[in-house]
Amino acid sequence: MTSVILSNRINERSVVGRDDSIYKAWSFKNNLSSNIIIPPNSQVALQSCKVNIDGTYSLNVNGDMFYQYYGQQLSSTLTQYQSTSATIQAGLQAVIQGITAQANTTELAQLIQNALNLSSHNPNNMGRWDVERKLDSTTGEFQGFTYKLLDQYKGTTNNISTTAISNLTPNQLQLNAPAKNWIYGIVAGKGEFETTEDKPYTAVALLPELPMSLNNGELVVDFSDANSNGVDWVVGLSRSNSISALDPSVNGNRTLSPHYFSLQRGGDWNFEFFCDYAVYRYGTKLYLAHCIVNPAETGGYAGGHPYCSYMKDLPYTDGQGALTTLYDIQTNTTGFSKVKFTIVNEQVNVYLVKPDNSEMPLYEYADVGSRGRTKHQNLKPVNQACRCLHPVLYIETTTAQPQSKLKVEKCICAPLGSNSVINGNPLLDKYEAGLGDGMYNGWYEYLHRSGLDRTCHALETRDWNNYDPANTNTHDYLGLTNSNKNLEGEPILITKPSELYFNSGNANTSELLGFRNDSVVDTFELGSGMLSAQFIQESISVPQLLNARAIFVRLDNIPTSTINAFKGNKSTILSMLPRVNNQTETGRIGYEPNNLMYIDLQNSQEIRLNSFDISFCYVDETFATNLSGQSVVVLHFKQKGDK
Repeated sequence: MTSVILSNRINERSVVGRDDSIYKAWSFKNNLSSNIIIPPNSQVALQSCKVNIDGTYSLNVNGDMFYQYYGQQLSSTLTQYQSTSATIQAGLQAVIQGITAQANTTELAQLIQNALNLSSHNPNNMGRWDVERKLDSTTGEFQGFTYKLLDQYKGTTNNISTTAISNLTPNQLQLNAPAKNWIYGIVAGKGEFETTEDKPYTAVALLPELPMSLNNGELVVDFSDANSNGVDWVVGLSRSNSISALDPSVNGNRTLSPHYFSLQRGGDWNFEFFCDYAVYRYGTKLYLAHCIVNPAETGGYAGGHPYCSYMKDLPYTDGQGALTTLYDIQTNTTGFSKVKFTIVNEQVNVYLVKPDNSEMPLYEYADVGSRGRTKHQNLKPVNQACRCLHPVLYIETTTAQPQSKLKVEKCICAPLGSNSVINGNPLLDKYEAGLGDGMYNGWYEYLHRSGLDRTCHALETRDWNNYDPANTNTHDYLGLTNSNKNLEGEPILITKPSELYFNSGNANTSELLGFRNDSVVDTFELGSGMLSAQFIQESISVPQLLNARAIFVRLDNIPTSTINAFKGNKSTILSMLPRVNNQTETGRIGYEPNNLMYIDLQNSQEIRLNSFDISFCYVDETFATNLSGQSVVVLHFKQKGDK
C-alpha cells in the first residue's frame, strides 16, 4: 500500500514560466528521481484533493451589456449634450449556435477585452484595450479584472493607401471599380491619383486602408499638377460612407454621405460629394470648408429639415492664418504646391506648403477668446461621428484637360493595436472602411452599416456644431496631455443605466465586470514608470461566478478500468469532485472521501513509473480550465485483496 502526493506548484503564488507549461492547475506532471514499482493486480483511489475553482459564467445574448465612453468626464456642470462624445454599447457576443455558452475567468477576460476593442471606434484606441484576471497574490483566488487602455497610438506610420474607393455613389463604387475616369496607385512611394477621361464621370476617391491618427496625424498632398492645368481640385478629410448600409434609401446614385446631409443647403459647396473638412480650388480662388449645421441658414436652398448638415466655407482671412484675403490659387504668386492637414485630437490645422517644404498656416485652431477668435472662426471639432477620418481627393475633368494628378506624399495613420486579433482571420481582424468584412471601423460607419446613423445626427446637431450666428455656446477643443502621450479625455465604463451618460439603458454588468453598485466607472488613472501612458482600473468587487459543471480527476499515464459512457469509450478518470456545501461553490476546495473507491489498473505485470500525469476534466473529457493556483492530489495504491 502506497500513497503518492502530487502538486503542480509549491503554493498558490504564481510561478513564472510554469502556468503555461506542464504545471497548469488543470494538467500537470510530477517526475520522480527514481522509478516506483506498482505490483501486479493493483488498484488506485483518490485519497484526497485540493483545488482552486474560479467558477464559470453563463453568457446570455439578451444580457451582458455595458457601454464605453471616451471624452470629457461629465458632471452636473458638463452634460453629454455639451461634449463631442456619446455612449457606445458593447456586448459579449454570448450565444454560440443557439446554446448559452459557459466561460471561465480567462475566457471571460478575453470576451470583455474583445468587446472593448470592437466598440472603441477611436483610431488611437482600437485594439489597445487589455483585460487581465486579477488574482490574489497569496491564495491565487480570482478577484476580478484589471482593465488597461494601453499606450494610445502616437502617429508615426506613414501609410499611403495602396487602394482607393469611390466617395461619390454606390453605383460608381460597385460598377466602376476603380471609377472609369481615374486611377490610383503607388509611384515611387507616393500615392498618385490621376484622371484619365473626360466628363460625365466624376473623379473623386476616398483612401480607405487606415484612419488618420488623432495624435500627430498628418496628410500632405501635392496639388501642383492639377493646379497648373487650371482645373478645380479638392483635398479633404472625411468619414467613410462606403460601408454597406441597411438603410434602403442608400442606393443607386445617391451621394455617399450621411442621410441627413444636404448638397443644396447653404450654397457654398459646388461639388456633388461629401467631406468633413476640405481645402479646395473653385474657379481661381482657394477655399476652406467644413460640414456643419445652421438652422438659421438663409443662403442657397434653405428648405427641408433645418438641422440638415451641409458644407459651409470658413473664411480663413479673419486672423486664423497668414492670409487676409482670399488667395488667388490660379496665379499662385507665393508658389504653393501642397496642402497639409494636421490632427491633434479634436483640432484640425491646415497649412499651405512650398516645394522646399516651407509652410504657411492657412488655418490654425485657437480657443474662443484667444487672439480674438470667435466660435464661428473655428473649424468644427473632430467629434465621435468623424473620428475615423480618411483622405478625399477630387480633380475636375474637362474636354480640354482630361488628365491631371494629385499626389499623396504623407499620410500618418493609426494601425490597429496588438490586441485586435479576435478571429485569427486577417480578413476579419482588420479595419474596414469599404465593402469588406473587417470588424473594426468608426462609430459612424458602425451605425451606418446598421441603419442607425440617426444617432450620429443627434450628436452632430449639438451646440458645438451649430454655426447659427446667434448660437455662441462655446466648446474648448480637446488636445493632448501627459507630455503629449495621451489624447485629452478619458475612458469611462457604464455598467448600469445612467442619467448622466444617457442612452445606456441596456447596461447590466456591474456585478460581472467587478463594480458592484457602481453604474459609472470614471476612475481610470494613468500608471507610473513604463506604464505612464496607460489608463488602468481594477475591479472593486469580485464577480459572482458559478461552478456549474462537474469536475473529474484523471490519472493520464496509467490505464484503468473506468468507462465514460457519455463519451462511449474507456477513460482514465478516477473520481468526480463533489460540490461542497452548495451548488455554486468556488474558491479553494478540499475533498477527502470517507470511503475510498478503488479502480483496477488491469496490470497483470508490475508497472515501473518515473512520472505521474494528472489532469482535471469535465464529463466530455475537455480540460477543466476554470482551475487556477495550486492543485494537490493524493493517490492511494494497493494490490487487490489488501485492506
